[in-house]
Amino acid sequence: MIKVRMFDKYFLTNKNNKPAEPEPEIFESPDGKETIKVIPYRSPRWQRSTKYLVASVILMLLLATLFFLRSLISPILVAVIMTYLFQPISCFFNTKLNISWKASVIILYVLLILIIVGLAAWGGISLASQAENLINFLTQVFNDLTKQTSPTVNSPESSTSIQQLLNSFSSSETGTEIFSAIQNVLSGITGSIGSLISGFASTVVSFFFSFGLSFFLLFESDGVPGKTISFNLEGYEYDFQKGRQQFTRIWNSFLRGQILLMIFTILLYFLVFMILGLNYSLALAFLMGLARLIPYIGSTVAYIFFAIVAFYQPTTFLGMPHLNYAIMIVLIAFIIDKFMDSVLTPKVMADTLKIHPAAVLVAAIVFSKLLGLIGIFLAAPIVASFKLLITYIYRKMTDQDPWEGFETIAKPIPLRQIVKNSWETSKKFLGELVVFTINFSKWLVQKFKTWSKFLSNNIKDFREKRKDRKNHEQSGNQTANHRSN
Repeated sequence: MIKVRMFDKYFLTNKNNKPAEPEPEIFESPDGKETIKVIPYRSPRWQRSTKYLVASVILMLLLATLFFLRSLISPILVAVIMTYLFQPISCFFNTKLNISWKASVIILYVLLILIIVGLAAWGGISLASQAENLINFLTQVFNDLTKQTSPTVNSPESSTSIQQLLNSFSSSETGTEIFSAIQNVLSGITGSIGSLISGFASTVVSFFFSFGLSFFLLFESDGVPGKTISFNLEGYEYDFQKGRQQFTRIWNSFLRGQILLMIFTILLYFLVFMILGLNYSLALAFLMGLARLIPYIGSTVAYIFFAIVAFYQPTTFLGMPHLNYAIMIVLIAFIIDKFMDSVLTPKVMADTLKIHPAAVLVAAIVFSKLLGLIGIFLAAPIVASFKLLITYIYRKMTDQDPWEGFETIAKPIPLRQIVKNSWETSKKFLGELVVFTINFSKWLVQKFKTWSKFLSNNIKDFREKRKDRKNHEQSGNQTANHRSN
């Protein structure tokens, strides 16, 4: 039995403009006992209320899915980051080795697995051990300080004055905001480090999940970024292409530049701390690399950790006093940090995100609660992306051209050019530093000779005067003895 269903509601009434009727399609009923003939392209249109209802249901389902699967957000973001970072390397293998894209991706990931295994065997265990020992060391220091200061703090006079001071400060709005900000940042950093150590197995599983997902994303892209994303809404093709270009430049510029700066920071601080004999040098260098993601507060917290470790470790560089050693460590770290802020960071990042550091600080605090350590890392590009999206929505709602006079993000500098520029800048700075060190050493040697000569002459004059005084005293004594006799 064949049923013919005709949906003529939206047929054109004008026979002259009526299109040719399409051929019907035949479907089987669920029970398989009859067939249904349906003429295609007769699906009725949705009313506006139906569209709003469907959109609301989809949005609620999406939010519920994100809530229940929020633990997978960080691994997925890490996978997307890996895809962005590894895509140019795969392109390099694809063009230079003249092999297919899939083969280049496979070769890249095999090499990455070998590198990861090698680094885990050489430095991963050492980093985890140093981080755990560092946390135990800081905990012991704080406990010792509490025991040493508790008699003074608990005395009636000091306890009353300190309590009044803390109450007056914490009750103020500024004090509450400062305490809340510091607590959120410190809890985000220490909580992330502690979870990394305590949940090492889950961290490894999450990393390899992200690693595998990035492999499939890159493997199926065929070297074309964003190939899996298509947009066919009529009239919005230019908006989509322009927006995708800006989002891609934001994330590419930040991720590649920030990863390069983090690696350089960790290596530089690790070498400096190793030379200066600072304990837990690898963990502290890694901490400084993460601290650079948080403006204002991150570096300050790292300096405090450096000073505590340098002051309380048993031995110091060249037997220096512990206070002088701690001051020297913090001063050197401050100089390196300012060098990177003023020389390397502008060369690598080139102000691509165009956002205020205070906005990055607030975003780092917020996203550290939502995504943990990965939220701190991605705070800056997320803020830049929200800024771009909100600007577009505001201009569309006010009937303005969203792209007219828009401050677009510049095309990111190629990684090879970034490395070359950074090397040239570092080489120039090191050359100037060597010249300054040589000139300063010559000046210091000259001053040392002058001071030595001055001290030698003074000592010689002092000895001669003391000798003359002794001779005078002896002659006076002899004269007195002679008179007494």
